[in-house]
Amino acid sequence: MSEDNTRKKVKGLAFNFKFKKKMFEPNMFLAAMNNEDSNNHNYNHEDNNNNNERFLRDEEFDSANTKSGSENQEGGSGNDQDNHHPNKKKRYHRHTQLQIQEMEAFFKECPHPDDKQRKQLSRELGLEPLQVKFWFQNKRTQMKNHHERHENSHLRAENEKLRGDNIRYREALANASCPNCGGPTVIGEMSFDEHQLRLENARLREENQWSVVFAGMVSRAVSLAVLSTGVAGNYNGALQVMSAEFQVPTPLVPTRETYFARYCKQQADGSWAVVDISLDSLQPNPPVRCRRRASGCLIQEMPNGYSKVTWVEHVEVDDRGGVHDLYKHMVSTGHAFGAKRWVAILDRQCERLASVMATNISPGEVGVITNQEGRRSMLKLAERMVISFCAGVSASTAHTWTTLSGTGAEDVRVMTRKSVDDPGRPPGIVLSAATSFWIPVPPKRVFDFLRDENSRNEWDILSNGGVVQEMAHIANGRDTGNCVSLLRVNSANSSQSNMLILQESCTDPTASFVIYAPVDIVAMNIVLNGGDPDYVALLPSGFAILPDGNANGGGEGGSLLTVAFQILVDSVPTAKLSLGSVATVNNLIACTVERIKAAMSCETA
Repeated sequence: MSEDNTRKKVKGLAFNFKFKKKMFEPNMFLAAMNNEDSNNHNYNHEDNNNNNERFLRDEEFDSANTKSGSENQEGGSGNDQDNHHPNKKKRYHRHTQLQIQEMEAFFKECPHPDDKQRKQLSRELGLEPLQVKFWFQNKRTQMKNHHERHENSHLRAENEKLRGDNIRYREALANASCPNCGGPTVIGEMSFDEHQLRLENARLREENQWSVVFAGMVSRAVSLAVLSTGVAGNYNGALQVMSAEFQVPTPLVPTRETYFARYCKQQADGSWAVVDISLDSLQPNPPVRCRRRASGCLIQEMPNGYSKVTWVEHVEVDDRGGVHDLYKHMVSTGHAFGAKRWVAILDRQCERLASVMATNISPGEVGVITNQEGRRSMLKLAERMVISFCAGVSASTAHTWTTLSGTGAEDVRVMTRKSVDDPGRPPGIVLSAATSFWIPVPPKRVFDFLRDENSRNEWDILSNGGVVQEMAHIANGRDTGNCVSLLRVNSANSSQSNMLILQESCTDPTASFVIYAPVDIVAMNIVLNGGDPDYVALLPSGFAILPDGNANGGGEGGSLLTVAFQILVDSVPTAKLSLGSVATVNNLIACTVERIKAAMSCETA
């Protein structure tokens, strides 16, 4: 019976791989697999009262600055007026909305205008040069106060976290046992490396969640219930109920939703087993398309300091009618959701973690990054960008794609999302557009072409043919294509002359990505100095490159390429989406696809 006519199929794949122990220890991996949505909140009442008083004072100061940014006193210095007329009431000049918008736009490009620029602005806006000067001074002060408050909040949170870490570490050391005899031990009997690894494992238990590690595979994961936390905090016997959604980075393959129990067990030989089993039959909902039979991984510590990982994917699935013809072969052969893809992502994340934890800057990392704090902040910002891109390009049940019709681009799909009170995303209406197509070029060649800044102007319409310069480069993997870059577009268009682009390119044997997002210059300077990247607004766009699975007879096969854009079409979240915005985005993605095909055809010829 052919696979298209088979209602239900049972698939099993196992794959072995070896990882360096200190890059990804078994306990670190177990922590990631069992730490979904486990945020702890500790509060100190007395500290909160003091913080509230400081917050009120900061807010009052910010309010004054905001007012002075939009209302200027007529005439010269306020101090001079007070000296001559001590009882005279001050008069204010309220700027118009157009004047404020024009100065805000100019401020983004040049926060410190010179005298010539201020005079030019004053003529264009009908203001005095001194009024323009005061407005920019107040705006700079307001921005400085805003960033300082965020930084102070981040430092207070870090301080509380370190305080909690110290308490936990002291308790863990007090209850530590000798691995040989099982008796009590003290830190003096523990090697320095072992002590450091335990501290690092404790940190990763809180930060390295399962859905983050496998962001390219898991679009959504929730821990619904924790039935057992395990023995002595090492996950031996841990049991929890989870809900997850597995994805392929394209809107043409539906996600696989599943409801399952996850159990961790340490075997007699010291190896670990993490096993998932579907619980769909316990739900009152209608039957689902995907059930996990006994699936998961085995983790075995090797004598040479490596860990051997064996991955098993055993699922019962009904893929009838949901998968597009382009991806049917990839899905049916197990390349889309199989064990090999899980292991490839795990290997890639090991390399990335090693880069994050590195204590020295490699000679190959050039550019404007000068300290470890800035390096880590930039890597953290890039990680959030990748997670946002992967979650936004798949055919998740959380959002619905609409296929454009009547435009000659039937394969372009769009959806809208409203962004409100999200510090990591600009407020307003965000339009996402994506299309997937086959190209007769091997994935490696497509990946190298798209990630190279020297060939960017061949496909990037928004760069307007400008020269792209790499300002910073962080290598985070064995392959030279695995890196995070900060790019500057030197365009003839003055409005884009200082545009910065954050880009991460990553590749493994099962998938490759080139993901990028425009970034604000002021915010990026804060990140490069080690500031909190969570408040940098990003709208990631980019490419997902998958092998078509037809590499037969020694050939390399073709590529399944997904192109996706996210664009802020209106800064007001309650506004209605215009047909003009949809048409503009449709033309943007269609032109990008044609440029890529043309460039790849020239290389193939």
